[in-house]
This record gives sequence, C-alpha cells and structure tokens, in this order.
Amino acid sequence: MMMQSEETLLIQFSLEGSVCYLSQQETLTMWRRCLARAGMAVSFSQGFNPHPKISLPLPRSVGVEGDQEILRVSLCRESREIEQLTTLLNLQLPEGCSILKAER
Repeated sequence: MMMQSEETLLIQFSLEGSVCYLSQQETLTMWRRCLARAGMAVSFSQGFNPHPKISLPLPRSVGVEGDQEILRVSLCRESREIEQLTTLLNLQLPEGCSILKAER
C-alpha cells in the first residue's frame, strides 16, 4: 500500500448568528460538506471505517459566538495557493461563518 503525502491546513474562522448554535459534531459535519463542495482532497484515516482527517482542537460551547475558532484539516495532493483555497471555502460556508486566516 502506497502512502500519500499529506499537508496540514490550519484555518481560523468565526461563527456568529444562528450558526453559533451548532454543536461540535454539527460544526464538523458543516466543514466536511463545505470541503467536499469546494473539491478539496481531504485525507482519510486507515482501517475498517475510514473518516476524514479534520478536527476542532478547541471545543466551543453551544450558543457562544467565536471569532478565533480553529479547524485542522489534512489534505492530500493539494497544490492551490492559500488565498485560492480560502476563497473556494468561503463561497461554500453558511451565512455567519467565515474564514479569517489559513496557513499550511
């Protein structure tokens, strides 16, 4: 089995308005769908039941708005510039959620 090269993308984003009522699991689902719609090649875990390698390392309480939320995503074979990735993702995000900064 051949290993794919992966890169980690850290995204700082804000949540305000009605999207702040999403739980941690619902926020992860929102990001999974957003990444898929943007055509990003997200890395998956190995094993019987693979899942996308994305995480929210700093949990947020439900109902609390945040402007410094962090998302960690492992991408495979991604060659686009950070600005292009940010633009693609911002177009897919729901109202009240926006990317503030992204870095590899």
